[in-house]
Amino acid sequence: MFNRFSVNAILKGAIGLLAGALIVFLGAGVWTSWQRVQTATRTATVADASANLFVALNNLRMDGAFTGFALRADATGDVGKVALAARAEEMPALRNALDLLVRLDLPATMLNDLRNGVEQMKAIDAEADAAKRQPKSERRAGLIGDVDKTASALIAQVEKVSAHLAQSIKLDDAYVDQLLALKGFAWNMRSLGGQISRMVAESFLKKPKPEAAQTYAILRARLGEALTAFEQLAAGLPLPADFLDGVQKIKTGFFSDEFARNQLRVLTANIAGQDPGITQSELDKNSIASLNDVAIVAKRAMTVAQDHAARIESSAR
Repeated sequence: MFNRFSVNAILKGAIGLLAGALIVFLGAGVWTSWQRVQTATRTATVADASANLFVALNNLRMDGAFTGFALRADATGDVGKVALAARAEEMPALRNALDLLVRLDLPATMLNDLRNGVEQMKAIDAEADAAKRQPKSERRAGLIGDVDKTASALIAQVEKVSAHLAQSIKLDDAYVDQLLALKGFAWNMRSLGGQISRMVAESFLKKPKPEAAQTYAILRARLGEALTAFEQLAAGLPLPADFLDGVQKIKTGFFSDEFARNQLRVLTANIAGQDPGITQSELDKNSIASLNDVAIVAKRAMTVAQDHAARIESSAR
C-alpha cells in the first residue's frame, strides 16, 4: 500500500512539474511574441515619424530662407511661391510627426519643446505674411532675424528628435538602422547645400567680404565629403533602382564641378561688385531644383524603411 501511494504521489508530482513547465514554456512563448510585436510596431512608428520629420526639415530650411528674402525686398504682397510651397509641406508633416511621436516613449520635455517650436514658427510666419503686405519701412525691425532664429531653432529641435528616434530603435533591425543613417547623411548634404546656396543668394543683397570665397570653398569641400560618406553607405545596401538613379542625378546637378564653378563665379563677381551675368531668381531656381533632388533621394530611402518596417510588423503579428 505504501509503495502504491508512493508511486501515485511521484506520478502526480511529475505530472504537476510537467504541467508547470509547459505553462512556463507557453507563457515565455507568448511573452516573446508580444515583445516581437511591440518592437516591430515601434520600429514602424519610428520610420513613419522620421520620414515626416525629414520632410519638415527640408521645407523649414526653404521657409526660413525665402521668407527672409521676401522681407528684405521692397515689394509688397505675399512672401513668394517658394516659401508658401515649403509651408504647405512642412506644417502637415510636423502635425503628422507629432501625432506619431505621442505613441513613442519620447521624453516629455522634448515633445513639448517640439510642439512649442511648431507654434512659434506658425506665429512668426503669420507675422511675416502681415509685414510683407506693408511697405518695407513699416515692417518691424528685427523681424527678418527673428524669422531666421525661429526656423533655425525648430530645425535644431527636429534634428534632436530625429537623432533620439534613431537611437531608440538601434539594433532592433539592422536594415532600418542603415536607412536611418543614410537619411542622416542625406540631411547633412541638404543642410550644407542650403548654407552654400543661401550664402551665394545673399551676395546679391549685400556685397560679401573677400573671405566669402574661402568660406565657399570650405563648405564645398565638406559637401563633397558628405556625398562620399553617403555613397559609401548606400553602396552596401540593397536599394531600389530609382534610388540609385536619384543618386546619379544629384551628382550631375548641385554636386557637379560645373555647378560649383557657376556658383563661385557669381559669388566672386558680387564680391568684386561686377555683373554676375545671372539674376538671383534664376540662380535660386537652379539651386532649389538641385537641392530638391537630394531631398527626393532621402525620402525614397525613408519610403524603403517604412515599407520594410511595415512588413516586419505584419509578419510579427
